[in-house]
Amino acid sequence: MAPRKSVVTVSTLVFGGGGFVRKLRRLPLLLLFFALTSACASVGALQSEPLDYGAERIFNAPLAEVLAAARLAIPKLGFAMKPENEVEDGVWMLIGTYAGGPFFEGANTRAVVRRKSETDTSVRLFSQIGNPGGPGGAAEASRRLERLHTAIFEGINADLPGPPASR
Repeated sequence: MAPRKSVVTVSTLVFGGGGFVRKLRRLPLLLLFFALTSACASVGALQSEPLDYGAERIFNAPLAEVLAAARLAIPKLGFAMKPENEVEDGVWMLIGTYAGGPFFEGANTRAVVRRKSETDTSVRLFSQIGNPGGPGGAAEASRRLERLHTAIFEGINADLPGPPASR
């Protein structure tokens, strides 16, 4: 008789055969699965928030230059970029994910780059960070988000051609 193939699914991890100890050994895989799927859900939440939500800075530069600078600045901070899209005429959405590091357990950020005029472009940032309930709680999470947004805005400004262009 041929050996039975073993298929691992979430249901077999939770409800599969074997004793209690065997199920305990499966717990890390189950936790990893939920961690990965919850990260995807937060990116979806970022995308569904209103486009005018978050911290804003206006740059005295055309849309094409600011969009190019944002495409460079966000990955320089260690974010992996998701596919971008033009959500409206003259409005682009960039999404970056960060798995974690020495300052926080992970983050997702969204930049909405919008043409205000031929010479002015708005960048609006909305971000979520991991473990806001850690040391310092909500106040620390707020400070981390502020530092993150400042770093992104400064990175965009530095990557624009010519003299400093933000106001």
